[in-house]
Amino acid sequence: MKFTQESATTWSRAELVGTWSLPDNPAPTAGLEVELPEGLRGVKTSFPMMSDAKGTTPSVQMGTCYVEDTRLFCDIDDDYIAENPLNLRGTFKFWVQVTTETTTDTQVTYTFDDVEATLTVVPPKTGGTCPENCEFTGRGNGKWGGWDYETNAIVWTVAVEAGPNGAEGGETIIVKDTPGAGQDLIPARSAVVFETNEVRPNSAGYWRPTNWQVKPESEYTINAARDQVTIVAEKGYFYEIKFVTQPTDLTLETYENEATVGTEEEKTVTAQQRNVGGSATGIGENVGRFAVTKTVDGPDVNVDDVDFSVTYTVTPPEGEGEPVTDTFTFKAGQTWTSEDFPRNSTVKLSEATPSALPNASWGTPVFSESEFTLKGGTLSEITLTNPLALKTGQFEVSKLLAGDAASKVPADTTFTIDYSFPAGDGFEAGSGSLEVKAGEKATSPELPAGAVVSISEKTPVAITGTVWGDIVIDNVNFTVAAGDTTDVVVTNTINDVPTPSPSPSPTPSPSRPPVKPGLPSTGR
Repeated sequence: MKFTQESATTWSRAELVGTWSLPDNPAPTAGLEVELPEGLRGVKTSFPMMSDAKGTTPSVQMGTCYVEDTRLFCDIDDDYIAENPLNLRGTFKFWVQVTTETTTDTQVTYTFDDVEATLTVVPPKTGGTCPENCEFTGRGNGKWGGWDYETNAIVWTVAVEAGPNGAEGGETIIVKDTPGAGQDLIPARSAVVFETNEVRPNSAGYWRPTNWQVKPESEYTINAARDQVTIVAEKGYFYEIKFVTQPTDLTLETYENEATVGTEEEKTVTAQQRNVGGSATGIGENVGRFAVTKTVDGPDVNVDDVDFSVTYTVTPPEGEGEPVTDTFTFKAGQTWTSEDFPRNSTVKLSEATPSALPNASWGTPVFSESEFTLKGGTLSEITLTNPLALKTGQFEVSKLLAGDAASKVPADTTFTIDYSFPAGDGFEAGSGSLEVKAGEKATSPELPAGAVVSISEKTPVAITGTVWGDIVIDNVNFTVAAGDTTDVVVTNTINDVPTPSPSPSPTPSPSRPPVKPGLPSTGR
C-alpha cells in the first residue's frame, strides 16, 4: 500500500494504490477490505474489479469495489472464484481525503493493519482578498472536467467566450462535444445549457459570472445524439454547456474530451480529467487438473501386483503452449492427479492392456470420460474401470460297470456323482451333483479355474441277488484348468450274491432198550 504522490494539502485528495491476494480455494463470498486509519476519509464511490486478460481469455468483471468514509471493500464474484480458485491476486487504487491537520509540512505514517504508507501533509494556505486586478475583463472559450463520485461519471463543462458585459446578442453559438477514448456520452445527462447575466465578486474578491441557471431546452436546439447544441445568444448573457460521459475503460489514468465552439469562427477546446473513481484488477490461475481413479469390476481376484499404465495427451488452447503427452502407472484403488494445465485444454486418455492373470481375464477398459476439456480452477475427476472375469474349465464323468452281475443293472439306473471345492482366489467354495447312467458321460457346469475339486459318489441303489463292490474313481482330486475339460472315470463293481454250501447231517445218538416194569421192592 502506498500513496501515488509525495505530499498533499489538508482537506485535499490523495490516491492510494495497493496489491491484494487470497489463499487458494477461498470460501464463497470472499473479498478484501482495507480499513482507513484516522486522518484519511474515503471518497465515496464504487467501481468494478476487472480480471486481467490472458492469452485468449478476455478481461471480465470479477467483482465490485466500494469506497466508504472508513474503508475500501471489494466483493469477488463466487462464479469467478469457482472457476479460478488458485493464486487469486490483483491490484487496487482509490482516493481518500486527507483530514490530518498540521501547522507545518509534516511526514505522516498511516498504518493499514500491518502495512504502512507515508505522506507529507501540507497545511492549507491562508485565505485573503484580491489585492489588485480584481475586475472581470471577460472570458475565453474553455473546458474542464469534474468527477461525479455518485455515478462514476465525468461532467465536462464548456465555457463560451464573452466580453466583460456578456454576449452582444443575436449571435449563433454552436457547441459540439467529442468524448475521447474509454468513455461514452450519456445522452440523457448531456447538452444542458446554463446561463447567467450576473457578475459578482467571489469569496476571494475576484469578479466572476455567478448565479447560473438552467436554460429551458425549448429555448435552444439539440441534435438527436445530444452531443451538440445551437444557441442564439441573448444580450448580456454568459453561457456554459455541460456534457456527461461514462468511463468504459477504468484502467485509464486520464480521460480526454474535446469540444468545438462556434460563434464568429469555430474554435476547439480540450480538457483532461484524471480517473479519480478508483479501479481494481485481479486474476486467478486459469488452470485445471484432472485425476484418474482405478477400479476393477469383477471377482475378488488378487491384483495387488498389477501395474496399470495410462497415456494422456493434453492440448492447450491456441497460443498457450504445445501439446504434452506422457504416461503414468498406478494400481487398483489408487488415484493419480495431474499437474496444472491451462484452462480449456483438451485431454485424451488411453490404457495399455494390463498384464495377464492365471485365473482371470481382462475386459475392455471403460473411462467415465476419455476425452474432455479442463475447466479453470476445477479438478476433473475421471474413473477408469477394468472389467475382470474368472477363467473357467469343466470336468466330464464317464460311468463304467464291472463284475459278473453288471448285466443285471437295469439300463435306466442312474448314479449320482458329487463334487465340491473350497474357496480360492476370486471365488467362493462350491459343490454340486451330476446324474449319469452306466456307459454314458456327464459334463459339469463351468467351474472357476484353479479350483481344487474332489469327486465322490453316492451309494448306488440295491439290486436283488447282487452286491456292490468298492467304487474306483480316476482323478478323484484335480485342479480345474482354464479352458480345458478334465476326464473323470468312476467304475462300480457288481457281482451276484454267492450260493451258500450245503450243511452236513447230524450224527444220530445210540438208542437204549426200554425198561421192563417190575414188582415193587418189599424189603424182604
